[in-house]
Amino acid sequence: MQNMRDFDKPYILLVEDNKDQAFVVSYFLKEKGYHVDWCNTAKSAVRKAYQHDYNLILLDVMLNSDKDGFELIQFFKSSPPLKEIPVIMLTARSNSKDKVNGLKLGADDYITKPFDRDELLARIESTIERKNKVRYIEQFKDLLENTDDIVLLLDSKGIIDHANKQAKIIIPQLKNKDKKYKLVDIFDPMFSSAILAFFDRVLQGMEVKGTDWKLRQSAETVTSVDAKLLPILQGERIIGVGCIFRDSSQRIQAIQEFEKRNRDLQQRVRQTDARLNEVQEKLIMSEKLAVMGELAAAIAHEIRNPLNTISSSIYFLQRILKSEEPKAHEHLNIIRQEIQRTQNIIVNLLDFSRKSGSDKTETEINQLVNQTLVLVEKELFINNISLNKELNNVEKCFVNPDDMKQIFLNLILNARDAMPKGGDLTVITEMKDDKIRVTISDTGKGIPKHILDKIFDPFFSTKEEGQNVGIGLSIVQTAIERNNGTIQVSSNGNSGTTFTICLPAIDSNPKNPLNELKN
Repeated sequence: MQNMRDFDKPYILLVEDNKDQAFVVSYFLKEKGYHVDWCNTAKSAVRKAYQHDYNLILLDVMLNSDKDGFELIQFFKSSPPLKEIPVIMLTARSNSKDKVNGLKLGADDYITKPFDRDELLARIESTIERKNKVRYIEQFKDLLENTDDIVLLLDSKGIIDHANKQAKIIIPQLKNKDKKYKLVDIFDPMFSSAILAFFDRVLQGMEVKGTDWKLRQSAETVTSVDAKLLPILQGERIIGVGCIFRDSSQRIQAIQEFEKRNRDLQQRVRQTDARLNEVQEKLIMSEKLAVMGELAAAIAHEIRNPLNTISSSIYFLQRILKSEEPKAHEHLNIIRQEIQRTQNIIVNLLDFSRKSGSDKTETEINQLVNQTLVLVEKELFINNISLNKELNNVEKCFVNPDDMKQIFLNLILNARDAMPKGGDLTVITEMKDDKIRVTISDTGKGIPKHILDKIFDPFFSTKEEGQNVGIGLSIVQTAIERNNGTIQVSSNGNSGTTFTICLPAIDSNPKNPLNELKN
């Protein structure tokens, strides 16, 4: 078959024995952009059909020739070179049997004379587009049906004409052959406006792409797709739209997992930074305490000698002064009291600087708490402070008993000072997470939030000047760390402060020599 045609415009073979009718139809179709060849006999129609490639044959049923339209279409559909050409039959008869007969013989459509021109044009366009899509599908059938992508072919109104095998597997509604779906019907309504806008651009000849379109329903793990829409052309004429959809669910899932891992990593980094900052602060504090300890020890030793000399001199002066000098004796007593207070400060300084932990022993914490409370029981009563004691069964720990007594005593006396008008003191011992926890709480005035992190600093004090040198809590913290424990403080700044001490039980203390002997 010769190929002499310009396929930018569809070519139509009009087989019509009525010259006037043929002229009107040819003129109308040529105005609409079609090339039209006319012949009035079956013989000439067969010759032209063999000579040229036609996109459509318009065939009159009643021909004044050796063959009528039914015989001619039977010939066309039985001839391999010609059977793929779509045929629309024209007739002036409205007999339904003729229509049925023509369709059975292979006619693609049937239109009755006189016909509306717009109807004729619509039927021609629809038939050519449908046939071209069938040819397109047949030409690329293996590729369309064996790809893992979803492939859809649409008409110019966005209705799905063809869906490949993968599309029907993933989108089960497309298996329904009795219903025609539009492209927007298979996607989440939130994408409808975008899809319609994309479709209009494709009909203008553009190729468009979309990402992560969410399917309305799917039978597999595919929930969203990347889309590619492109025009299906016949020459320069757009006869439909091809759609290729590729699963984007895995990419979205991978992105989500990456974002989650990134958030988890950031959280771990923040936690690590916090731990590093905490360790760094402890190291800095440890260095400060070491320096302060050495300084305190040096100062204490240097001050103790002249104080001893002054104390001896006071004793001598009191012996030689006459008893008639009461003022002198009064001032000497004041000096002696201040010397004693200074001596107490020196003892605290030496306690602060002490690093030895070799005198640790297996200890009952409840017993130490009771012994300490006995010492301050009267003091608490005098200051109108009620004692609430809850000592639960706890395991033994490996600590220096004197250190622990000093710790408890300092914290209890601090609680007393925080309740000058009386209040409640609560002491609780318990096991928590394999550790011995001692909680000492008061109902006093509390510690302001802005200084809560400073109370363990050496020489920091909330008391009035001259009442405290400010190393009591520093001594407490140093002693607790010396015994492998920790201390925490909480206060709402208005009423009440709680100190919580945690000590490792013997079985959970790796530095306990008793455990080493067990191992």
